[in-house]
Amino acid sequence: MRLSLSSVVTIVTLGMLAACKMGGSAESSNSALGTAGESCSKDADCTSPLVCIAQACTTSAAAADDTDGGSGNKSGGDTGAGNAAADTGNGSGNGTEDAGNGNPGADSGSSGADTGNGNPATDSGSPGNPGSDAGSSPTPSGGSSALGQSCNSTADCGSGLVCIPRSGEATGVCDIAVYPVTPTGMTCGGECQTASDCCELPLGIKLATPGGTSVAIHQCQDILQLVLGGDATACANQPSPASATGIGCFYFETYCGSGDGGNCGTSTWSCTNNTCQYTGSCQINAANQFGGCPSETRTGVGLITNCDTTANTCSIETSGCQTDTDCGNGVPVSDVSGATCRGSDCTCYNQGCYLKCAQDIDCQDGFSCNTTTKLCEVDPPCSTNQDCVTKLSNVQAVCNTGVCGIPCSDDHDCSPSGAIPSLGAFNGTVCGSAGFCTSVGCSSNSDCQSSSATSVNTFCVTPTVGAAGSLVVHSAITN
Repeated sequence: MRLSLSSVVTIVTLGMLAACKMGGSAESSNSALGTAGESCSKDADCTSPLVCIAQACTTSAAAADDTDGGSGNKSGGDTGAGNAAADTGNGSGNGTEDAGNGNPGADSGSSGADTGNGNPATDSGSPGNPGSDAGSSPTPSGGSSALGQSCNSTADCGSGLVCIPRSGEATGVCDIAVYPVTPTGMTCGGECQTASDCCELPLGIKLATPGGTSVAIHQCQDILQLVLGGDATACANQPSPASATGIGCFYFETYCGSGDGGNCGTSTWSCTNNTCQYTGSCQINAANQFGGCPSETRTGVGLITNCDTTANTCSIETSGCQTDTDCGNGVPVSDVSGATCRGSDCTCYNQGCYLKCAQDIDCQDGFSCNTTTKLCEVDPPCSTNQDCVTKLSNVQAVCNTGVCGIPCSDDHDCSPSGAIPSLGAFNGTVCGSAGFCTSVGCSSNSDCQSSSATSVNTFCVTPTVGAAGSLVVHSAITN
């Protein structure tokens, strides 16, 4: 059949109009679609198989679940109205799974899924933190997102990972679900393993030279050269206890070993339950003077400074008292060298006289006043939740059988993993078997090496409750 030129023009024109009504050719349509990272308002704006998440074309596994059956940027399952989720849904908006009304999530909870109204998480977690089955650890689902990559829920993350919210971000980040560490039950609390470990000068000592100049002491040679004139025999000449030479000799012989010219060793200290106990003899009832008792160990732990001049040992002095009236004027105070009772300021305990306390501020740090016995006693770890809130600076802290703890359901409740720098560094605690944050502890002495110039190295030991020589009661330091 022959067509006139006018007929051809008419057919082409009609074809073009039809193509316009159908949205254009496949080629022109594809050229208008967004590629990965380009802006969008719905899935249809993106080149397949990309989908529209947070107004950007992406390959997110979370958004690719099931069928987009509603209007908006990705309608959620079961009339969801939050941000990208899964399941076939007819609801409008940016829905989450099961009628979720918030940011991406799954199941019920303020930050979970199923009506989740918080940040990305799974199940019924606490607001703002990734929840998981009302307290149990999240179960990774083997998604495609790797460690450090963004996610909308744990289902997005690879095996062994969990989706953790990020402050100020619309999406979370995949992090380690269960930390690969187990608490050892050991602590860096040991002062010693042998008696010779106790032969070390405490930090922060300042001594006077014979000329009256005050000098900072960092090592035993400082005492020998600056205070004793380079000759340790000055100590054999029985210097006056309170003189510069006498005090210098006290520190030199108490803390300095034979390698430095001192006498410190097994005859001076013992290592009992990994704590340093002074076993040297004393002749005068004066602390930190030649012939007296030391007031602290190498780590600064306080010691009994009273000298029993009959037994020549540093120990609690018992006067044989039976009642407070036996602790009258001039009776020595049992645990404070050189102190004596005055009037009614002492109380009798285990045949020893102690200075009374009336309130906690009368006691040294770490002790509180027992208003019944009038003695300063070692502080219990806690008696109320409020004690722990203050001590740990955490409103979630509780007092559990005298021990402060922070309840937890997974390791992330206790500390960031440290694998994602933006989330914070690992603080050394994990969620223990009792449901409280627990220190991972140490496994060797190398874990206890101090990097601070104001602290000393300690030993990795199993904690001992009620270590020998520890002070249970103490006199008031003021009243």
